Amino acid sequence: MLLPATKGSGHVGAARCLLALGDLDGARQHVRTAEPLLARWSGWRVAELSALRGRLGLGTPVAGDQALTPREREVAVLLAEGLTNAELARRLYISPRTAAVHVSNILSKLNLESRTQIAAWVKAGS
Repeated sequence: MLLPATKGSGHVGAARCLLALGDLDGARQHVRTAEPLLARWSGWRVAELSALRGRLGLGTPVAGDQALTPREREVAVLLAEGLTNAELARRLYISPRTAAVHVSNILSKLNLESRTQIAAWVKAGS
């Protein structure tokens, strides 16, 4: 018996393959099937699912988006550009420690585990 996360990950993989083959409708169906299976998960699985939703024009129904403050959304966009905490601090006229706190809050609110996943989340929403 496969666990929901395993099934969901399989559907995400199938969607990636179908997208690469140009079968957008098939990829969308796998994304929609994966969503309820991964609803209780976080981290890379959800970030990849969100990225696929964006590439397929499905939008990103990530509840965490509403939880981010305007400043955290600004920090997330800058993280997608590859900025370090020190560079964030200089760009936003804040301390490096404050930049680190913003990054930590974003990771927590979106249930992500890395800055790369934040970048994927931002790109999926564009």
